[in-house]
Amino acid sequence: MISKTTYGENLARRIITGAGALTLVPYRLDPTMAVSALVHGLDDNGRFVVICSAEDAEFMGDAEIRLDGVKKALEFTVDITVASLHALARVEWQDSAATPTTLGFEPGPHLRVGVIEMETVLLHGPHGVTKCDAGELLATAEASELNSREIDARDEIARLSDVQLSTLLSGALVGMAPGFLLSESELGGCSAPAGDNLWVVDVDHSGVALLKMIDGRMTTVLVTFPEPVMTIADLAGAVDALAVHTSVRHASPRI
Repeated sequence: MISKTTYGENLARRIITGAGALTLVPYRLDPTMAVSALVHGLDDNGRFVVICSAEDAEFMGDAEIRLDGVKKALEFTVDITVASLHALARVEWQDSAATPTTLGFEPGPHLRVGVIEMETVLLHGPHGVTKCDAGELLATAEASELNSREIDARDEIARLSDVQLSTLLSGALVGMAPGFLLSESELGGCSAPAGDNLWVVDVDHSGVALLKMIDGRMTTVLVTFPEPVMTIADLAGAVDALAVHTSVRHASPRI
């Protein structure tokens, strides 16, 4: 059963397995230094690893770090941060000569692979904050097409029109469509860009998160799929089911 907590855990798993962007801050060495991970995810042994430049790795060395992750929405007309992940961790850099091909990359002389160890992860998302056990996340994390083919996943959702997406969002708020409210807040001094107030902010295994700005309020809803999706083909079937649902809602009753 999907809930705000399980959605938050899903987001954390997806970031760990390669979604979004990660930075490593060696706060004891230099708290102002932020090293970008060129690639991150799980290696063949299920370890959480990052690939960084050899120069950064050598300067930092094996170190206690603050790990920061950011997941952006796949919207090109507006910059929306879907979630951020934070953890105190340790990175240990591997011997380049002994490092196998990882995450599809050959580390080579200019790149280094670091293994990340951490205990607790905080995930800030549209639902709020979820505290996760890192061991449990890693034990249940697995790579999927939703991570590796995010643009394709967004394109699948684009088969639903803005009218259909708006119908699903409003329906989920009143129990007429599958899903539930993630958050709602006043916009304050902010305003939505003119002519565009509905965005797809996330495509999860469990559903699609929609953000709507209207009448001074920002509302985020997770419209859930009939079944969890792992592949683009699964997602295509889920989108078809949601399209049918919107058609049924707007069908005229027989007299």
